[in-house]
Amino acid sequence: MKSVRFWSALLSLLLLLLPLVSCRGGEEPIGEPEPLAPLEKPRAIPAIEEVTGYGNSPAWTDATASDLTYTAVEGGVSITGYVGEAGALRIPDALDGQRVLAIADGAFAETELTALSLPDSLLHIGEGILSGASALTYLHTPFLGKTPDAEQFAGYLFGALRYTDNSLKVPTTLKTLSLGGVLTALPAYTLFDCNDLEAILLPQTITSVGNFAFYSCKRLRYIPLDGLQEIGEYAFHSCSALTVLTLGEELNSIGIGAFEGCNAIRRMTLPFIGGGSEENAYLGYIFGAAVPEFSRGYYPEELSEIILSDACSAIGTDAFYECLSLAAVRLSANTERIGPRAFYGCINLRAIDLPGALTEIGDNAFLYCYYLESVTFDERMASLTIGINAFAFCRSLTELALPTALAAIPDSCFASCDALVRIDLGGVGSVGKNAFRGCAALRSASAREGIALADGNQRLAESLSQ
Repeated sequence: MKSVRFWSALLSLLLLLLPLVSCRGGEEPIGEPEPLAPLEKPRAIPAIEEVTGYGNSPAWTDATASDLTYTAVEGGVSITGYVGEAGALRIPDALDGQRVLAIADGAFAETELTALSLPDSLLHIGEGILSGASALTYLHTPFLGKTPDAEQFAGYLFGALRYTDNSLKVPTTLKTLSLGGVLTALPAYTLFDCNDLEAILLPQTITSVGNFAFYSCKRLRYIPLDGLQEIGEYAFHSCSALTVLTLGEELNSIGIGAFEGCNAIRRMTLPFIGGGSEENAYLGYIFGAAVPEFSRGYYPEELSEIILSDACSAIGTDAFYECLSLAAVRLSANTERIGPRAFYGCINLRAIDLPGALTEIGDNAFLYCYYLESVTFDERMASLTIGINAFAFCRSLTELALPTALAAIPDSCFASCDALVRIDLGGVGSVGKNAFRGCAALRSASAREGIALADGNQRLAESLSQ
């Protein structure tokens, strides 16, 4: 019975992959898939100020020696309790000229504090310092464990013994968590299941976040990530309120599924596509897809805009494979290569500007981009090659001006671009077989003298002769 199930599963997988394998090359585009209607216009992406209105300091009261109880420890003092009446309390680095080095067990437990800022001078934090502090909305702390080197998890400050109790112990009122400049890495599971936090402020000292670090922070709307170098596997899994994501140019690694379940993301700024600039270089990887062909089921449904920073020099094979919601991509000025099937099936992509550094567009790169209306080639291109089927079935293209850097159009390159009316062939000297097959609307074409046309380009030949 197990053998039957195995072969049945294998057959199903082969049937699923068969049409994908067939589009890996060949002179003509594969049979057109079932037509898809354009997606509805995506909801407006919120202005950045709408998602950064966190972390503004409350009306702080700076604690004095009379507001606190404390004991002497080697090199400074340890705070043991709070006897003041302020709602938003900021603990200074020193009391009576002595550094604040520690917070004792339960020091602020059961208080009515709405905001608390702990000093970055701390070397030790006791257990449950905020147990029962059920009114707290804002917290600044230099670390989330007993010491910076100890296990880090948010619930520790509220009496939890393990990270799995974060959701039970961290108060539902806590909306903003600000971390100080002590930690260099946020370990795995640190904020696991802190599902009421809306904003997390990281210091520039943190360069990596571990696996599952922010898992299921379901209300998280704002977190600056521009200084990170590494993001672990499933780090932001199910952070389903994130809408805008900006990853900085120092980033070099993203684990699989790092943003799986982040279904509200609408705009992303990236230094590369996928898990790294060379390995797993397809967008679906960071959303949980084990192979590019499975990406379609993992992308956020409203992901409509991708911005690639100057660190991105290549768009890899299958980079945005079947990202149906993608409407706009801004390529880096340094982009030199667009790999095979990079935008395959991106049916809602409306326009693409190709930079002057570009030298190669791979096979099937924009195949089935049905609603692609505009392709702009930078005339500063020094040389350019385009692969077979590269723009086949781009059924909304009406005009096209090819650059002088392009010497040849390969087989089936613009086949079934059936709305194409005008084309300037630029520096093209030869046109491959069926390159403009099915371009029935073509009426106007211009080309260099002596251009060679292979079979299957009758409509183009007629347009050139008019």
